[in-house]
Amino acid sequence: MEEENRLLKEKCDKLGLTWKEKIHIGSIYGCLAVVTVVLLIFASEIGVRYVILAGLGLVSYVLGLRHAVDADHIAAIDNTTRKLLQQGKRPVTVGMWFSLGHSTIVIALTVALILATKAVVGAVPAFESGGAIVGTSISGVFLFIIGFVNVLIVLGVYKTFKALRTGKIGSSELDEHMNKNSFMNRTMGKLFKIVN
Repeated sequence: MEEENRLLKEKCDKLGLTWKEKIHIGSIYGCLAVVTVVLLIFASEIGVRYVILAGLGLVSYVLGLRHAVDADHIAAIDNTTRKLLQQGKRPVTVGMWFSLGHSTIVIALTVALILATKAVVGAVPAFESGGAIVGTSISGVFLFIIGFVNVLIVLGVYKTFKALRTGKIGSSELDEHMNKNSFMNRTMGKLFKIVN
């Protein structure tokens, strides 16, 4: 028994976590497992009565799992974790808080969209047909703006690459040049300085 405890303690020391942190993480995983099982039971009860909702629920769950490992989510959690580690903090639950915040916002926006849609369609029936055109137009314009911004970013990176290739900047200055002259830094540099 003592040998097993010693081996377990060595494994814990390799991870760099205290027993309190391990218990905290274990309790989080336990709570997440219980909530997931309860919600799956609840969803299956609804699915028995409403088969279409069961299919939609399953597709939503699987797409949500896939969405959780999108590059932007991983980068946000990784950057936050690194920043907290640099500040000497223990970012054990960063991913959990990120996902909880993200899902809360998604659910709140979904409820707000449903309520707004019911209010608009009930009050002004003409919006039902015209809203589809306006909504699609706004989405299309927004996507074109994002595309244009991406083109500007690619052109800036290409210009930096040319400067590096011709010797106008050295490889040691590359990171500083990219950070200083990036599109995001030029447009939102002052805002980034506010955030620590």
